Amino acid sequence: MSLDPKRAYREAAVRSATPVRLILMLYEAGIEDLRRIIAAIQENDIQRRTDEAHHFLQVLNQLQGSLDMERGGDVAANLDRYYSLVRSQLWQAELNNSSEIVQSLLAHFLSLHQAWLEVERATTAAAPKQPAEPPVPSPTTHTTTPPPVSEPSVPENEWSA
Repeated sequence: MSLDPKRAYREAAVRSATPVRLILMLYEAGIEDLRRIIAAIQENDIQRRTDEAHHFLQVLNQLQGSLDMERGGDVAANLDRYYSLVRSQLWQAELNNSSEIVQSLLAHFLSLHQAWLEVERATTAAAPKQPAEPPVPSPTTHTTTPPPVSEPSVPENEWSA
């Protein structure tokens, strides 16, 4: 079974991401979807527009589903209302084949992405720096030093062109 390298990279990035980074990744996916929707509308490619809109709605559902209404307070409630509005505006764009509506959604998503980048910077700057701890050898680990590695000798004439 061969793995798709892009998919493996994305999966590794998701597994190691902070919650804020995961939100940013969703916004980035949504931004790309909106750009592809605009292109599909301009090219009059209804099937592609519909497919991209469907994917965007999945991203939107993930964003909306990740809201913590108890801890998020007014911000979470406002984002919940905003995501519902985005959903209805996307349907309007689909019905009217309107790239202008999607352009507006894209502009808002780009602004929110920037805001989340600021949140990430603030949380990264506020996180305490922990010094790297040296590994502790286990009782079964041997602590012998490996022999030094010497550089291979290459005859001088092999380096010339």
